[in-house]
Amino acid sequence: METNRLLKRITQHQEMEALVVGQAIPNLQAGAKSLKRLKRLLHGMMRTINKPHALPEPLSLTALLFSRSNWPLVDEALDLMLECELVYIKNHAIHSPFTATCIDDIMIITDHDLPNDKQPQWFLDPLWEAPHLARYMIQPAPGFATLDVGSGCGVLALLSAKRNKASHVTGIDLNLRALDVGRFNALLNGLENIEFLKSDLFTSLKGLKFDLVFFNSPTDDEEKFETLLRSGSGILAEFFSALPEYLGENGYCQINFAVNESLADPFSDRLRKWLSVHSASTWQAHVYILEDRETKNSERWIRGWLTLRRGARGFFMSKHYQYDQLAYRASTEENINHIFDAMNNWSESGSYQIATDWWGG
Repeated sequence: METNRLLKRITQHQEMEALVVGQAIPNLQAGAKSLKRLKRLLHGMMRTINKPHALPEPLSLTALLFSRSNWPLVDEALDLMLECELVYIKNHAIHSPFTATCIDDIMIITDHDLPNDKQPQWFLDPLWEAPHLARYMIQPAPGFATLDVGSGCGVLALLSAKRNKASHVTGIDLNLRALDVGRFNALLNGLENIEFLKSDLFTSLKGLKFDLVFFNSPTDDEEKFETLLRSGSGILAEFFSALPEYLGENGYCQINFAVNESLADPFSDRLRKWLSVHSASTWQAHVYILEDRETKNSERWIRGWLTLRRGARGFFMSKHYQYDQLAYRASTEENINHIFDAMNNWSESGSYQIATDWWGG
């Protein structure tokens, strides 16, 4: 009987053109009251599916609608999702190109995961790692200027804006669709201290300084380590070479990155070289390692969360394997304090710690 009721509701709506994963854009003209109500409904519907004390996972909007425990909310939720153009009806069936994830009370709409060879040009990160990264993000103080580079659906920018509404957050991306999805997510969460701008890394930000810079970099392995080293390292080289010009004197940068690593060309050497292109500053760095494995070339492939700041004691890096499900059980404040403690209490002599010691397992 419940299924028949939903089918009856579906027949009351006109059929729509298909919204394609990687191409659809939510309705930026949806009313504020509708968005506020939709967020509350999504929260309520997710509680019936999400496992307690687990990392948040992206949930299909259609799966939320068809969950039996959500039937009392279906009528209103369906109407609001249609108003916001998050779902469509075709041949008396509901479809959606989007998922919803709730991280720290921020509701994030983004794309379904797709195989690498099926991802269209404007595809958005389906939050592969954002639930982890959220637990290690430095929180902005009042008045801070925060930058999210390559913001995608806006998740890191939105989390920063929510954590201190007296700060201002800028999300930048070359993907125009990403900017619109980020703006929709800001509206959905009622955040006004945030903006999304088109920029190729820092090119549209001349003369600006930021207290916090986040970058969920588009570096991965995709089982093609040679390709990663060219494209990934190229992006990182450009980013880190320009960073000193845009990071405030007491600012912090945090970046999710992946690189190939070898004794002949250690990442820490490359990082130090990139940072010195336009700056004579000394730097301190800390990293949580998510993945560390041998490549086909008997080298190593590393993914980690790097925290970087200027430091009078010279350049160093430290390694901590705590970037996993267990670390999620700690509070964000505890995780950040661990990073600060490691950076403040570093006692190695000299100005440079050998990269092979840092990467060595």
